[in-house]
Amino acid sequence: MIAGLHNEALKIKLTAAPVDNAANQMCLKFLAKCLGVSKSSLEIIAGHTSRHKQILLRSDQIKLTQSEYKHLKHLIENLARHPN
Repeated sequence: MIAGLHNEALKIKLTAAPVDNAANQMCLKFLAKCLGVSKSSLEIIAGHTSRHKQILLRSDQIKLTQSEYKHLKHLIENLARHPN
């Protein structure tokens, strides 16, 4: 679940243990579901073994119209305001 903002980052609570990459995979799966994109369009680019991660959304992996792009941008900006 999204627990809100911590500094300028989303705080996400997961049930998977940080063992064998399980928590990272759950994080990507959860964010993909929240954003309505495929898990393969998301990649952890920093923080693989840290609690603080940087995640890249590859827009070249998904075909978006301008309207869909604006909607996705709006979802990302508002994730913390509407916790799951």
